[in-house]
Amino acid sequence: SAVADVNYSQLWLGTRGFGLYSYKVAKDIKENQQEDLTKLAIENFNKQFYEQSVKNWDEVLALEPGNKDAMMYKARCFLKMQKPVQAQETLKTVISKNPDLKEAILLLGESYEAVHDYKQAVKAYDNLVIQYPKETDGFVLCARVLLKMNNFDDAVSYYTKALTINTELPSIYKGLARCFIAKNNLSKALDISLQLQYRKPDDVENNVQIARIYSSLHKYAEAEEELKKVLAADENNSSAKAILGLVSFEKGDLKEAEKNLSEALAVNFKDANAHALLALVHIDNDKVELARGELANARFVDAYEVLISYAEGRILELEGNFNEAIAYYNQAINTGYNTAAVHYRIANSLKSLEKYDEALREYHKVLALDPAFKKADDVKWIISKLTMPTDEELGGPVADTSGTASSSGSSGTSSATSTGTGTRPTLDDLDF
Repeated sequence: SAVADVNYSQLWLGTRGFGLYSYKVAKDIKENQQEDLTKLAIENFNKQFYEQSVKNWDEVLALEPGNKDAMMYKARCFLKMQKPVQAQETLKTVISKNPDLKEAILLLGESYEAVHDYKQAVKAYDNLVIQYPKETDGFVLCARVLLKMNNFDDAVSYYTKALTINTELPSIYKGLARCFIAKNNLSKALDISLQLQYRKPDDVENNVQIARIYSSLHKYAEAEEELKKVLAADENNSSAKAILGLVSFEKGDLKEAEKNLSEALAVNFKDANAHALLALVHIDNDKVELARGELANARFVDAYEVLISYAEGRILELEGNFNEAIAYYNQAINTGYNTAAVHYRIANSLKSLEKYDEALREYHKVLALDPAFKKADDVKWIISKLTMPTDEELGGPVADTSGTASSSGSSGTSSATSTGTGTRPTLDDLDF
């Protein structure tokens, strides 16, 4: 019969085949849904709709919890939204499952840098050094962060190791030069920068840095020559304009300094160093309110710019708040601005507070840091005055036996008696 002719095995296979077909359709629907969500998430990311992109990626992760790309994009969104802690949590999850994923380690270090947690950033980047010892990335990034931490010797060590791996990478030479600038070894910094210039003569950033070093060495003609070459190729180069402003400032040409710095900031408002330099120009021109405005701009751009503390100290010193000024100057030193200029200001403030022995030590530091300091002759004269022996050191008030005892003792011996210390003579002559 017709019923007897039914092939049950074929019927069973057909039914099973339908089940497989149903499963495949369901799987295709899920994959299509995931593809659509992924596409939408990327579109929102590219449109800078980061919050919506995170929601899209969460939907992707609901379909596929271990999706590495989704978690990486999600971490990037958090960084763009300035939510580094959420980014760190996401990246740690990725790294726990993919410990050698370089991109995740790089982003984790970046997230720590964003909140100035430099110790954790170094720890993250050091993971690259361990896993990829024949690549420069980990060494260079560790060195860069160590430089921010003012750990100059370790930064030099990491940069040097990177240089043994790759002698052609410009960032290594630039980083090494910055380390030696911070260590006040300007001749070494110049030597390294010139090595890079020989290899990459058109590296604008390096050429501008060479000009900055020449300026610090008081070689203003050489600095201007370097900057002219940069500006000949690009007359609107803001970095070159800013350093030209620095050179003019160091030469004492405040009008030209203000012009160049203003032009630099018109092109690049986000140059915190240029804002702080312009503030110093205004201070020297006795335009304190304009200086405060530029310092506010500098803080807005980068609150960690080292010149801000120095400029704040200058304003406080002008106002006669010497103790507060010294605190700001020391803050500048602690953040990497350890220059002859800042020690000169500390010394002057201490002198104004009549702390002459401390002032003397600071004046000596000025000449030790920069024998060619622009006010070196003044400093030497002050040192000679401050090292003159007091009446006590000469064995007592010998002048009392003469007819001029009262007139000479009014600023010397009488003051020494009231303070209990040996006061130096002719201190009124030391004001500048």
